[in-house]
Order: sequence, then C-alpha cells, then structure tokens
Amino acid sequence: MSEQEKAAGQEDFEARNELEFLIQAGRDGKVSLGTIFQCLLRSPLYMVMNQPVQPGDRLNDVQGLMVTDKEGGQLLTVFTAEERTEDFCRKQEGFEHPTRFPAPILLDNMRDDMGLVINPGLTVGIQVTAKGVRSLKREFGQGWLQNIPAPEADEGQGGSEPQSH
Repeated sequence: MSEQEKAAGQEDFEARNELEFLIQAGRDGKVSLGTIFQCLLRSPLYMVMNQPVQPGDRLNDVQGLMVTDKEGGQLLTVFTAEERTEDFCRKQEGFEHPTRFPAPILLDNMRDDMGLVINPGLTVGIQVTAKGVRSLKREFGQGWLQNIPAPEADEGQGGSEPQSH
C-alpha cells in the first residue's frame, strides 16, 4: 500500500468493537443495515465538538461537526471510538473535542432533515441519508431509549449501595 493511500485514510482497518465489526461485515454484504443500527443503539458514539462539554452545559451551547453530502444534505459526523477521531480532529480547525454520547440520545435529537456519517475518512464507515435515518427511526420506534437493555451491575457491588427508606 502506498504512502498516499495511507495518508488518505486507506490504511488497514482493524475493528476494535462490535459496531466496527458489523459495519465491516455490512460492507461485505454479510449483515443488514438494520443489524448495524440495532448495535448502534447500544453503542457509545463520539461526536467532535467545537468546545469541551462541561457538566451542566446545554447541548445548544456547543456545536457538533456537520458535513454536507453530495446532494447538499446535512450529515451529523460521529465516530465509533475516541481514537478514531484523532486524524479527523487534526484536519478540522475549531472542532477538536471528541465527546462521548449514547447513540439513542444523539439520534433522538437529530432533525428530520439530517443524515448520519460514521467514521468519515476511514475505510470502515457508513453514511445514512436523512431519509434512511427517518426510515430506521420508524422501524425501531421512537421509544428506543426505553428498549435499550440496562447495563448489568458489576458483580462486586451487590448490596453496597445505600438504600433510601
């Protein structure tokens, strides 16, 4: 592989989490977009922000990076892991603060005219048009926050939390 290909984000991509593995499998036609989306709903995503998000900040006070697709549609830019943002942040002046968000919260707050691009500039990424996002939201329902399984408790914490009476 040439240095130019590596510089263009075409380096060997090694999946580091379930979502990346499924996106890679989807590119090979082995899983559906619905399967990828189900995993996405259980996964944290990293949005590149214009400033650090502090406790108590309202999301209206900060700006996440948006890009425009070939048809002029807006795409919310997110990444599957914080380390995936590094090269991208170096190239985007003013957007250098990767911030972790639960995917359902990001998706619930997306406008109907927004699409989604995951891992832009990397060989394993996915772009979903605004129409595709709306379709997936309808398929999985707006109540997905209630349908996400609660994280399992750590085994060593059983009974150690204070009880209120």
